[in-house]
Amino acid sequence: MNTEIKSRNDSALPRSEVQAIVTFDGTTPSRQELIKNLSSKLKSKAELVVIKNIYTAYGDKEASIIAYIYDNEDALKSIEYKTMIEKNTLKKEEPKDKESKSSEAEQPSKASSDKPAEKAPNTPENAEAEKPAEEKKEEAPKAKDGESNTDSQSTEKGE
Repeated sequence: MNTEIKSRNDSALPRSEVQAIVTFDGTTPSRQELIKNLSSKLKSKAELVVIKNIYTAYGDKEASIIAYIYDNEDALKSIEYKTMIEKNTLKKEEPKDKESKSSEAEQPSKASSDKPAEKAPNTPENAEAEKPAEEKKEEAPKAKDGESNTDSQSTEKGE
């Protein structure tokens, strides 16, 4: 991956906007890879780099990126949205934890699959219990002889 810095603008905010062109082989680099590349190229901390946009054209091996490099972590947290910070946070690779989390995730799903088997929602008892509730909902309230509840009733009487 080769990175060429097109421009670097310092603004009134405590950050710099960087526009760069990245050439790559294979798939478009991830945000994590671009952050590492930009931080090493610009000699800044990776935690202070936020990739705003990655623009690629179909089939091209070149991407145009817009990134912000913040002066400090307080400025980053006060200016950027939490979701953008989460997107751009470097993720630590821990394959052992991922395997244990996936095995833990499978165990509750097995337990939850047993619970619906105990309850049978389509049994005749449950169907009969639901029918009276549905019938009650369908009945409309009746008005007293001299009163009307809706405008449609008054138009039917010819009033």
